[in-house]
Amino acid sequence: MSPRPSSMREALVAQTLEEVDQLVTRVEGLSEIIGTKAEALDRAAQRYKEAVTALNAQARADLSKYLAKAATNTVEEQRAALQEAARLAFRNEAAQRFDEVAARLEAVAPRTDSKSITRSFVMGACVVSVTASIVLTTLVVHWLR
Repeated sequence: MSPRPSSMREALVAQTLEEVDQLVTRVEGLSEIIGTKAEALDRAAQRYKEAVTALNAQARADLSKYLAKAATNTVEEQRAALQEAARLAFRNEAAQRFDEVAARLEAVAPRTDSKSITRSFVMGACVVSVTASIVLTTLVVHWLR
């Protein structure tokens, strides 16, 4: 221990040096605290990065599922629209042709038998048209796949 200061000036210098020594000790202790806090911040940053990565992966998976579903729905809607358009076109075309053929048959066939012949022909034509419609629809469906 040092002797007691003999003057006011020595007392102030001693007190100042003592306070500086305490401050140096506290600053040296801060490096440990700062190191600990930095490590904690690094761990928190790593956890945050992992959480963001997981969220990003989940968002990608959800978006992929949504896009796949939307694409499937779109293809199915297009397929249904094409099938319906093919049916309507065939039905309209077939109805006009049936009327024309029936009118010709009635004009050519004898009056007594014309209705039964026309009915038989129209029934046969209907069977053929339904079969053709099924085949056409099947071809369109396979083409769209």
